[in-house]
Amino acid sequence: ANKRKRQRRLAREAAEREEREREAAEREERERVQRETAEREERERIRREAERAEREEREAIEAAAAAQLNSATRISSLEAALEKRLIEEAKDIKDTEEKLRNRKRSFQETIQSMPPDAQSRINLDNETSTTTTSISSDNSNNTCVICHDGVSTMAVIPCGHVCLCNRCSDVCMSGQ
Repeated sequence: ANKRKRQRRLAREAAEREEREREAAEREERERVQRETAEREERERIRREAERAEREEREAIEAAAAAQLNSATRISSLEAALEKRLIEEAKDIKDTEEKLRNRKRSFQETIQSMPPDAQSRINLDNETSTTTTSISSDNSNNTCVICHDGVSTMAVIPCGHVCLCNRCSDVCMSGQ
């Protein structure tokens, strides 16, 4: 009788343990899906913001050309407004990049805290984590991929790779 009770207790404990593991796996999957969705939404928001900024810049340039015909004072006020908007946009982009770096770091820490077999499943099944891991190993010293001197602080749109220094980014944006 004691042996049966012990076997039932062990079976019950094993079932409870399996249920906890299943719930933990489901929770991790939900969190992964939420992270991926949030990252997709963030990339889409950044793309829309970049398009909006380009459109505003184009409109400002067209407005500046028209204003040049009218008066020099009008031009300087438009330039000041454009400069203000670009400064705000640059600050927003830097904030967004910092948030993405923090999210990336958190994601990598989460993966590293998991057992090795779970890590290998994530790296095989999860394209985002493989990409994240390869990005961190490819440019681990955060140097500019063009000049190899400056610190990478600028992101490429739409992919979001932080791989250019300010100087090379300015040159790329100016088309020189």
